[in-house]
Amino acid sequence: MFRQWRSQLPEWVDLVPVLLPGRESRFSETPFTNLGPLTDAVVEAMASELDVPYALFGHSMGALVAFEAARRLDAGPGRRPSLLLVAGRVAPHSRPRERMIHQLPDDHFIDYLQKVNGTEPEIFEDRSLIDILLPVLRADFAACETYVYRPGQPLACPITTFGGIEDREVAEADAAAWSIHSAARFRLHMLPGGHFFVNSERARMVSLIASECVSVGAAPPAPQ
Repeated sequence: MFRQWRSQLPEWVDLVPVLLPGRESRFSETPFTNLGPLTDAVVEAMASELDVPYALFGHSMGALVAFEAARRLDAGPGRRPSLLLVAGRVAPHSRPRERMIHQLPDDHFIDYLQKVNGTEPEIFEDRSLIDILLPVLRADFAACETYVYRPGQPLACPITTFGGIEDREVAEADAAAWSIHSAARFRLHMLPGGHFFVNSERARMVSLIASECVSVGAAPPAPQ
């Protein structure tokens, strides 16, 4: 989804998407089913990119990955994140409400995916394509549903959370609960749309993210 962001972000933003195993050019690689090793791999891959002020962003499962990555980086010897941006996810300390979706039989799992409205409808018309995608999707659900939050120090950086007003997975109170994880300031933006409001409200999302980066100083100096 981040390909669409590049043309809408300010020139001073260097967008660095994280491509996980099992997707696109990494399709042949085994996807992670545990959030801990996944986060470790992400932090290791990011190491060479962190010589400038930076923010971390994640949506849904990506929000948990971004949060755990921020914790590791906050406690490490290198540059700390300037800002954590999360979207479409309940706060890490909250007890998940969902069942173990990744353990459902294929037909029930597919029914759930259709209800969430996060997958292109045409994909469900091609069972051979669905069969290829199911292992990756199940791995994502497994990583989230087996995640265990471990209490720790709040992040030194601010946190900004985005939520979808019609999101049946994440209520506004769930999004607001992220506030306890920052020792700095917290902001919440509720936007129109369901769980995948990051796509339907892309232009507004990108604009808000750029503004949030400016607000914490993760931006170039103003021209003299």
